[in-house]
Amino acid sequence: MDHPGIVPVHEPGLDAESGVFFTMRLVRGRELREAMRAAAERANAWTPTRIIATLQRVCEAMAYAHSRGVLHRDLKPANIMVGRFGETYAMDWGLARVIGSWDTKDIRLAGEPASQETEIRFYRKDSGDTDSGLLTMDGDVVGTPAYMSPEQARGELDATGPAADVYSVGAMLYEQLVGHAPYSPR
Repeated sequence: MDHPGIVPVHEPGLDAESGVFFTMRLVRGRELREAMRAAAERANAWTPTRIIATLQRVCEAMAYAHSRGVLHRDLKPANIMVGRFGETYAMDWGLARVIGSWDTKDIRLAGEPASQETEIRFYRKDSGDTDSGLLTMDGDVVGTPAYMSPEQARGELDATGPAADVYSVGAMLYEQLVGHAPYSPR
């Protein structure tokens, strides 16, 4: 994808041990979460208005990705990088999916019937619990629970479309406005 808000991958490949690698442009900056903290403290020229402008650039990058048929599925402050001069990048496309393609991940719990709903639990990130609602879940449910749309959290692959990424941006806006991610402890 060729968009200023999406870092291009220059070369994918396999190393001698069949490990996957890729090369991409080096991105310098900070995670959006750090910028959100700075905005709350009015430090380093960050303001809530500047965060909202940053989220608008994320929306533009996602609109482009969606126009190319790609879903991100893991938008969160840790996956948005902001540069010193306002550059904004949607990072970590590891859970991305081409719209309409078959997804290799069964996002239901192992042994769970298709009709049963998936329960999402949230924990504080600093609690040492690796099941944190602020960390990416891969396997049972793909994405980060605090930023997932309801259909994505329920594991409804066919219903998860561009609106799921829009929901994630809205969750980041919510976090900026109230000071914590949706549905997660303060």
